Amino acid sequence: MSAESDLRHEALRRRAQRLTRTSKILTPAGFALWLGGVVLVFARASPWWVGIADFFALPLILFLAGLVEKRANGLRAAYVAGVARQDPRPPLLVLRSFSQPVLTEARPIDHIRGFAKKRGTTLLWQLSEAAAPIARLLAIGEPPARQGLLAPETLFIATTDETWFEVFRVAARACRAAVAIPDISGGVAREIRAIRQLGLADKLLILMPPSETPPPSWTPFRTRDPEALAARWSIVQEEWKKEGYQLPAYDEAGMLYRAAPDLSASEAVGLERFASIPAIREALDRLLPPATGNCASLAATLEDLDRLGAHVLSGRGAGEFARSR
Repeated sequence: MSAESDLRHEALRRRAQRLTRTSKILTPAGFALWLGGVVLVFARASPWWVGIADFFALPLILFLAGLVEKRANGLRAAYVAGVARQDPRPPLLVLRSFSQPVLTEARPIDHIRGFAKKRGTTLLWQLSEAAAPIARLLAIGEPPARQGLLAPETLFIATTDETWFEVFRVAARACRAAVAIPDISGGVAREIRAIRQLGLADKLLILMPPSETPPPSWTPFRTRDPEALAARWSIVQEEWKKEGYQLPAYDEAGMLYRAAPDLSASEAVGLERFASIPAIREALDRLLPPATGNCASLAATLEDLDRLGAHVLSGRGAGEFARSR
């Protein structure tokens, strides 16, 4: 059975890789086709209707590339959910707001002179990609609509309002570290208090989201609201002061830090290279506590969560999630 599972997981991984490569080829190919048609029309080497055809072909190709990418991420999420059952490493638990996940989910969006826009990556995607060689990322609660497939390396745990806190306590005891992304959320504040009450304060890390690197001036893209993250962090700072916490001032480079009792930074690593995955990985390497002692393997943790009725959500198809036991 184990050999069959390994073969099935490997097949999922390879299919996801093939689709990811296809998606990455389609996007530049669409722009190359459009640009070539424009050049031919202006050079009068091609009739005018070729330019019109290219104009409509580009969005269709980009739409197809998006569908292929979603399918690839869905297969990748299914692969991650499968191999997690055999993962001997302790997980990383991410604490984030369910109701207002602004700093976690909403990355800056660039626009083409106000007409079109391109979606930024989610912070969960950046964090899970950075952590992948070290540990799987565990997130309690379902992702916002259509956001889960943007972080296929993250294991989302479906739970209920009645059981989520018990699920959290099991995950907190088992994890190697709990990475908190502050936001306006009573749930995150309660989880941080519980971590301290459980004697797990040495596991707590705080992630200040980095700003995105602005697009080069020669491109048509412009950041819609470059100060959005700084403004949101300032609001969160004021809200958390009411809980007795002193978050540090926002730095556009972002940082990962060990938290003092008041959540100020006791030891920090600046991310410096904005949303760079290698920079986040280096910070994790420097700040993570040892993977021994007060933690458990991801495989054992998922078994404990099963007994509580919690379920891993795994990607199925282009944009759906299904329960995986």
